[in-house]
Amino acid sequence: MGVFDFIKTKQTPKQSSGSGSNLSSSGNSRGTVTVDKFTFNVRDYSLKGFILEPYDEKILARGQKFKCSVNLSKDGHSYEGRAEAMVTKITSGALAATFTIKPAAN
Repeated sequence: MGVFDFIKTKQTPKQSSGSGSNLSSSGNSRGTVTVDKFTFNVRDYSLKGFILEPYDEKILARGQKFKCSVNLSKDGHSYEGRAEAMVTKITSGALAATFTIKPAAN
């Protein structure tokens, strides 16, 4: 079983608010990732990458590298700072990316 296998499940599309922020009061958020002016909730992350959910913007494409600010934490481990990642998969409602340059671990 791979890290991003959950994305294979069919999900309902989310409506874009267009406000530049995608934050919701999700109880299972592991932190945030900010790309340009857009801030997204992180559903889960590992040492290799992260999953943004909900993701309903059209600012990133599969295979695209991007710079971002991350603020992630779970189980006593955290990442905070600037990072670079590459989009590995986009589905309706979620985006998976792997780190190409990791932020500092705390």
